[in-house]
Amino acid sequence: MKFMNFNSIKNLKIRYKIFIVSQFMMIPAIMIFIVLLVITHKMQHHNSVILIKNLTSITAAYNVENSLLALKELKANYMLDGDRKWLREFNREVEDFNYWYNQAFQVANTEEERDILSIMSVKFSSYMKAHRQIIYLADSGKKDQAIKLLLIKTMEQYTSIYKGCEDLISINRNVITESEKKLKKYIKSSM
Repeated sequence: MKFMNFNSIKNLKIRYKIFIVSQFMMIPAIMIFIVLLVITHKMQHHNSVILIKNLTSITAAYNVENSLLALKELKANYMLDGDRKWLREFNREVEDFNYWYNQAFQVANTEEERDILSIMSVKFSSYMKAHRQIIYLADSGKKDQAIKLLLIKTMEQYTSIYKGCEDLISINRNVITESEKKLKKYIKSSM
């Protein structure tokens, strides 16, 4: 079997020469395409993992925040009309708050998040202690003292817990934003 030598290439028509050269050029192009495909897949997987982890944390923090808002509303409703149904709903909402707080703690990604959640737990314990005092005062006919305690003591704790929720959400949003920036930078540098 004879291989083509240089003279036989000279004798080929231009159309065949172009075809042969284009075939050789396709090999590196296909290899580059495969490498870029693998890199894109790895980056997309990495970004989706970060996004899922942080979205889970954000969701838990929002639900803690929503439960806290509901607690505030239910306590205010009780103070306004004295109907015990608000306290029953308050107790159910405390369970919801605790559930979402535990979820937030389980999906916390950093020590900073766990520290914020620990502070929130201490503040919530104080909030619940003050809640019991408020209910005792209101039931004892000392509604003015109960309202004063509600507006001063529990508002400080409420505000601190609420700020903790906002801090958790902010931390996770920042992680997502940084991840997106890194991904864009990586994509630009690989091109």
